[in-house]
Amino acid sequence: MDVTPATPAEIIVRTHSGPVFSRNAAVVTPDQIEPSTPFTGEYVVPEKTPENEWLPHIERYRFAGHVAPGKVILDVACGTGYGSDLLAGLAAKQVIGGDASPEALSFANHRFGRENLAFVKLDGSRLPFRPSTFDAVVSFETVEHMKDPAEFL
Repeated sequence: MDVTPATPAEIIVRTHSGPVFSRNAAVVTPDQIEPSTPFTGEYVVPEKTPENEWLPHIERYRFAGHVAPGKVILDVACGTGYGSDLLAGLAAKQVIGGDASPEALSFANHRFGRENLAFVKLDGSRLPFRPSTFDAVVSFETVEHMKDPAEFL
């Protein structure tokens, strides 16, 4: 499946079945990611986020996972990648997780690795992919962080 952007998008992590497209993507640990993000406490970070906050996020992805088997899915504002990884593990054909934070994507790349999972840096309001590239698009806990929610939707 070709998920080449219609316009250039900076791929900052690698697909595990293909070449590396990394540009200055240093490893980011759980202790480093929250201070470096613009919304303190807004990213779910494995080993750092309390379980009572983590579980509702996981359940949303599990709910969305009912459409995953055999599908190509885009996860907009994927953050640290835990949900993209969950969808990829539910037999999705391919999952592309996209986020504006290089730190979050670096963490995702180094934490999660599946052949059917890749991460890209993107602006959720301006998706650079051709129409019909994806069978489904998910985005959780996103609208309230957008400068222009109407443009995002």
